[in-house]
Amino acid sequence: MNSQFTKLLLVFSLTGIELGLASCILPVEAKPKVSAETGAETSSAPDSSSKDIQEEKLNQWKRFSARGAEYFQSRNLQAAHQYFSRALRAIRGYEQGTDKEIATLARLADISLKENRTTEAENYYAGIVRLYGEKKNKQMEADAIDWLDGLSYSFLSYDKASGNYKADLAKRERFLLNALKLKEMALSNKNIVEILRALTVHYGSMKNYKAAEKYALILVKRDQRLNGFETELVAMELFNLANIKENLGKYAQAESYYRQSLAILLTRDVSDPKVIPNIRTSLSRCLLKSGQTELAEKEARTAFSDLTAIPGGAALYTVEARRVLAELALRQGRYKEAAVQEESIIKIIDRERGTNNPMYLDDMKTLVKVYKKMGRDKDARRISEKAAYIETLMKK
Repeated sequence: MNSQFTKLLLVFSLTGIELGLASCILPVEAKPKVSAETGAETSSAPDSSSKDIQEEKLNQWKRFSARGAEYFQSRNLQAAHQYFSRALRAIRGYEQGTDKEIATLARLADISLKENRTTEAENYYAGIVRLYGEKKNKQMEADAIDWLDGLSYSFLSYDKASGNYKADLAKRERFLLNALKLKEMALSNKNIVEILRALTVHYGSMKNYKAAEKYALILVKRDQRLNGFETELVAMELFNLANIKENLGKYAQAESYYRQSLAILLTRDVSDPKVIPNIRTSLSRCLLKSGQTELAEKEARTAFSDLTAIPGGAALYTVEARRVLAELALRQGRYKEAAVQEESIIKIIDRERGTNNPMYLDDMKTLVKVYKKMGRDKDARRISEKAAYIETLMKK
């Protein structure tokens, strides 16, 4: 079910005229006053000329930022980067540590990401984090919030692979955490559910269930607050959280979240008829792990019946329910029933996913146990040899 959460340069050169105009508006640094007697620099209160220089720096920032934004919108990223770089120098000359500096850094980082200069983008991002940490008033100006939102989305949607699987995974983790941090700085909820969902899926796919649990809990609470307590998406997020809790061995909590998910969906007209039976199947598996065999069998049989009743068949989706029923039958000494279920699983996967499939390797090992209990030693050897052959294929 995790798959539902899933998952999203033009060459520029300034003309001589543009460069000339740009250089003309740069202020000339005033020379310090020197004492006629000592030759030392003398200090004085800011005069009107220094205020004019400061005002011109701010005006430069506005002009360069406006030009940079125009080039950014037209996808001339190289030109946009040049103008925002000049805007950054101007605003630092006006005053350091302002929201305008943060906003400019955010746009530069965004451009760097879009041009796949990720190290540069992360350096700009580090500058944003540093400046934000130094701010006494954490409330941001509107422009800064907009640009931080844009950068956050770019980190979320970045999908370029380098070919180094481990490095790409690590980068994906960093970028998702960067996206979330930017939302926290901007005090913005825009796309935050998508970021939390992506983090949950990312850590779940890496089997880092402790981290996945953290973000899945935040995701459920945030989505409930933003979109309501009984939406289908909230139900699926509760289901995902239940899966994570089950993988952590927290069966009582997992059962509770599975049942909360079912309670919401049973009041909805769910378009996919496999969704509710699949959640029942997962609940039955969880109940089996926690030793609640009667409840596990009840949920598994209900799920199995619902899945087999779907027009057009949903054979592959019955596999997990069959596994629960086979395990229950094996524990209770109903070996013939267990054998039928395991044999069916292997046939279904053979038909739907191809022969010698690692998907049913554990089922084959269970079937070997069942056959031995039934005294079918020849069949047990045959299945055992086939399982060994599949394991050999997996090592190649």
